[in-house]
Amino acid sequence: MRHAHQVEASSWEGDCPYPGLAAFGPEQSQWFFGRDELTSQLIARLDERVDRGGPLAVVAPSGAGKSSLLRAGVLPAIGRGSLPAAGSSRWPCLLFTPTAHPLTALADQLAPLTGDSAEQLLAILRAGPDAGAEHLRTSLAAEGEATSRIVMVVDQAEELFTLCLDGQERSAFLDVVARLAEARPGGSGPSALVVYGLRSDFYTQCVAYPQLQTVLQDGQVLVGALSESGVREAILFPARAVRLRVEPGLVDLLLRDLGTPVNGALAGGRRPGQESYEAGRLPLLAHALRTTWQNRHGATLTVDGYRATGGIPHAVATTAERVFEHLGPEAQQAARLVFLRLVRLGQDTEDTRRRMPAARLGAGPDGAGPVAAVVDAFARARLLTRERETIEITHEALLHAWPRLSGWIEADRVGNLVRQQLDEAAADWIRDRRDPGLLYRGSRLAEARTWAAAVHDGPASPEAQSFLATSLAQERRATVRRRLVVTVLSLLLVIASLAAVAVFQESRTVRAQRNTAIFEQLTAEADQLRGTDQPLAAQLDLAAYRMRPDDPSVRTNLFSDANAGPVTTLTGHTGPVDGVAFSPDGHTLASAGEDKTIRLWDVTDPDHPRPRSGPLTGAAVGVAVLAFSPDSHTLAGVSRDNTIRLWDVTDPDHPESRGQIVIHNDAIVTPLAFSPDSRMLVTDGTDSTVQLWDVTDPNHPVEIGQPITGHTKVVYSAAFIDQHTLVTVGKDRTVLWWDITDRNHPTPSGRLPLNLSGPLWAPQFSPDGHLLAIATSGSVQLWNIADPKHPTSVGQPLPASSDYINSLAFSPDEHFLAASGSDPTVWLWNTTDPEHTDVVDHPPTGHSGAVSAVALSPGGQVIATAGSDGTVRLLQQPPSRLLGHTGKVYDVAFSPDGHLLASASTDGTLRLWNTTDPEHPQPVGQPLDPKSGQLYAVAFSPKGTPSSVAEARSACGTSPTPPSRSRSVSRSPGPPPRSTTSLSAPTGPPW
Repeated sequence: MRHAHQVEASSWEGDCPYPGLAAFGPEQSQWFFGRDELTSQLIARLDERVDRGGPLAVVAPSGAGKSSLLRAGVLPAIGRGSLPAAGSSRWPCLLFTPTAHPLTALADQLAPLTGDSAEQLLAILRAGPDAGAEHLRTSLAAEGEATSRIVMVVDQAEELFTLCLDGQERSAFLDVVARLAEARPGGSGPSALVVYGLRSDFYTQCVAYPQLQTVLQDGQVLVGALSESGVREAILFPARAVRLRVEPGLVDLLLRDLGTPVNGALAGGRRPGQESYEAGRLPLLAHALRTTWQNRHGATLTVDGYRATGGIPHAVATTAERVFEHLGPEAQQAARLVFLRLVRLGQDTEDTRRRMPAARLGAGPDGAGPVAAVVDAFARARLLTRERETIEITHEALLHAWPRLSGWIEADRVGNLVRQQLDEAAADWIRDRRDPGLLYRGSRLAEARTWAAAVHDGPASPEAQSFLATSLAQERRATVRRRLVVTVLSLLLVIASLAAVAVFQESRTVRAQRNTAIFEQLTAEADQLRGTDQPLAAQLDLAAYRMRPDDPSVRTNLFSDANAGPVTTLTGHTGPVDGVAFSPDGHTLASAGEDKTIRLWDVTDPDHPRPRSGPLTGAAVGVAVLAFSPDSHTLAGVSRDNTIRLWDVTDPDHPESRGQIVIHNDAIVTPLAFSPDSRMLVTDGTDSTVQLWDVTDPNHPVEIGQPITGHTKVVYSAAFIDQHTLVTVGKDRTVLWWDITDRNHPTPSGRLPLNLSGPLWAPQFSPDGHLLAIATSGSVQLWNIADPKHPTSVGQPLPASSDYINSLAFSPDEHFLAASGSDPTVWLWNTTDPEHTDVVDHPPTGHSGAVSAVALSPGGQVIATAGSDGTVRLLQQPPSRLLGHTGKVYDVAFSPDGHLLASASTDGTLRLWNTTDPEHPQPVGQPLDPKSGQLYAVAFSPKGTPSSVAEARSACGTSPTPPSRSRSVSRSPGPPPRSTTSLSAPTGPPW
């Protein structure tokens, strides 16, 4: 046993001489015992390199003590002059680890010696190993003999493979270090004595680098387990150095638990010749000694104190569990993610610790938050080490000695590997100034997207989330480009096929078969796209028509395409869209969704809508309901936390937030409405009450009176009939009228029980309050409530395909009613004459899921739909639709010159239309009424003169019963028109 390093005990009295899991540092060399022989061997090997050059490599399993040997053994020995070379005690000694950027770490260490800045020296090192080595030699020579040579210890060299992911930087670092360790010309020896500290399980990785092959063949020093005497020194001598006593029996107990033979007896049943203990258990001994010191009795390390720690096998786990259990619930959850991010999972090697910047880990300098609490608690227990702005696990032994951490690692190893790779890729991407070439693609992106969508041990870092989002955005753009290419190629394929038909026209059989195949492919694809991509379906129908102009089904599809109206998609929401509303002037559309935002759109030109402004934010949860004030100055949005936010949209391009209304009871606010003068707002909810609000000053909305009671269940909807009358409808199947002349004391003025079976959904009042539409299972019923004392149901229920109708909307002019439900379509009815309501259109919206809400523009020409797929769609009604009949149209006929169209209807009238401009047909004169009942057929005489108009009237056929089926639409002379015309009920009074 040695005594040379012992110091006066009094100078260390009270200090713990055992570092625990942390390696001994140079400043702790006075407590480092048990490795004298190996230290002397290393000094001798370094002495050989003083003249001949070449690096050494100290190789050992994790936990064998190689870092302590280099830091507290070799470097202090050189500083004491143990190296025989003249002046070696004054040579600068550099101690560092490679980190993720080894060249940068080397430049940081060498810069103070050369007088350069770290950035300047890094540029020189990157220029090549020869330039870097020569610059260092010149700089050291200029400083004088005392600093003409340096000692460089590269500890934890395995970081070159675990942290450094850039193979070029790794090779450049090894080249520079090899040049510095080479003997200089003239026999003056190397510029640096280099010693690597390397974990033995990284032999395989070293083989790929010639610089390391040479070191392992010629300069390897193996570190094994301590001998029994060495272990005793490591236990007893540090205690004596600080005047600690060791209770008899404690040393033998420690040796036995470590696995070291005691007095020649082999512990744990080990065979003769077998190593005394596993070399990687040394940190467990050090930690057990430190925790025993914490449980000492006065100045004595006791057996009881040692056993209280759990002993060598369990001391680390006991300490870690104690720290973990003292954390709060939120910090315990954070601890899982913190430790997983501090571990680098090995695929062909053992798992290793990795160093992370504190900021990236979430442990900022302010010390607040659960991550900071975790880091502080485990750092106090010396299980985590915080140096400068980085954090790492103190020793790899913790990865195996703490069962909870091992369980975290193995619970989702594949997912943790994906997150680790994602974090590393994101770090490289940010370091390279967000280079698009480093973004994920293909299978790697699919794997990362799948991982992010699943539930794993914790979310990715903010940098990784940004990296993944950018990768997904790039992938979406690439997908769009691919689809465009496919579309172009598909069209080229059609053109090429048609050209091929012309080339091979000699063979009529082949041509017919090919044309048939192309035609069927076009029609099949058009049918598949008709509900989701109407413009592309129309193009395919046109191509099919050009192949077979006489095919009746193709002509029918063309007429349907022309009357479908264009569909425009608005994107921007990041979640399902729940609400849409048009401003009274029809120029602005508002949309709201689960992403907690409201967006404003300029829809003056529905073909080219644009965002009015940035998203309106402030809601803590999703926004579900929207309403504009009649003067277009105020927009109200209801979020699911029962908060109504008011916005000044007088200038829709620059909206301003105003006041807000918070419903403090348990009511869930459902659709709301403004009074005609825009000074009042009515809200209703699940608490069966209605509340009036004074919003004359939108900045300070004021509750008017007490809640209005009268319903016994949820109030579904409310509307102002005029400034003095309010009407409400509830789940209790009643409609109530209220006189609000005295706003503070509304009084009931009418009541209508609704005789409907089944559940009631989405009740909606017409703008003038005279009609009420209520959805039941698969249909909509209209009620005339203009006279509160004599309300009546109107017409037959309006059928719809959706089992569940979630939204109804009247157009502001009350001529149309739209419905949406659980499928991707909407229903549109003409309600000008509620007694004779019929379906105007049933257009596909293009949504990939349910339509959550529907709204109609003034005039009903544009339908806005909110989809669960996160988009808003604008459906335009075709301008060529001819409106006027109030019954079914059974027949139409063109005049011989194609400029006049006649239509016959079951409403008993015949109407004439000027079709000179097919895109803008106009009515001619008043409807013709033969006074002979319903009309089922019409025809022109062949003269084609103005007198034929009168003859057309006399030629109208009548019948007491309708024909078995309607006649096909007649064709105007000449080629098919560029657009077609449909006939339906009017948008205003009959002409």
